[in-house]
Amino acid sequence: MLNVVETASKIVIAHRELGAKKSEIPEFQKVLEMEFSDKPFLYTFDALNTQVESLNGIEAKGKRYLAKVKGNQKHYLNR
Repeated sequence: MLNVVETASKIVIAHRELGAKKSEIPEFQKVLEMEFSDKPFLYTFDALNTQVESLNGIEAKGKRYLAKVKGNQKHYLNR
């Protein structure tokens, strides 16, 4: 299960079920296409979802993100 949580209230505002053969990455990108609020907010996610397509999609919407980066993802440090 991939959940989108509003951290202040700890309420799950969206979720995507991941079957045995589904990858989390494309499901996460589908979640990014959803509109949650017209107010400013910050996406946060782990290193698995730190993908160029995801980051570009967030930036194209004028939104902000805080992404966890692993040692083998050094090219993301300058974004």
